Amino acid sequence: YRCDWSSDVCSSDLGALAVVLFMFVYYRGSGTIANVAMVFNVVYLLSMMAMLQATLTLPGIAAVVLTIGMAVDANIIIYERIREEIRAGKTPRGAVQEGFNRAFWTVFDAHVTNLVAGIVLYSYGTGPIRGFAVSLNIGILSTLFTVIVVTEALVLLDLKRGTTKLTMAPMFAAPKIRFMANYKTFLYTSWAIALLG
Repeated sequence: YRCDWSSDVCSSDLGALAVVLFMFVYYRGSGTIANVAMVFNVVYLLSMMAMLQATLTLPGIAAVVLTIGMAVDANIIIYERIREEIRAGKTPRGAVQEGFNRAFWTVFDAHVTNLVAGIVLYSYGTGPIRGFAVSLNIGILSTLFTVIVVTEALVLLDLKRGTTKLTMAPMFAAPKIRFMANYKTFLYTSWAIALLG
């Protein structure tokens, strides 16, 4: 396999690889489970597109990469919740169940919001925009299923098989940033970056 650095497909492959490596390094065993669930996610997405006889265009490939990003984002939200529960003294199984329960509505709301945007794109867009919207909407549904059902099932199965500890890298453990105390600095900095952009 030769990768042309200017190719859209190659860029997509490199982006997906970077995401997989991050999850593996930062979340270790849990990250491996998230990566397996992500493979299921892409398989479900492509299967549904094949079932609907939808064509995978370059904008569609971009939507697939975006789907991978959304899946990782959802997994990070869930894993950080689990980490908080472990810090609070819960058992691994209790931390997993509580983490998924607490993160559910955050993940669900974010995906529903994206789905509404995708429906609007499909309704009013033409050509490549509609192709992007089709892949995006299917990806949102498959991501919701894999993150909420498949990932939790795999994590609980791993615990049932004898895993006693959920190891995650403490790279950013317990950050203490006083955002509200310095809100003016953050606000003015955000405005400056927006104006420069």
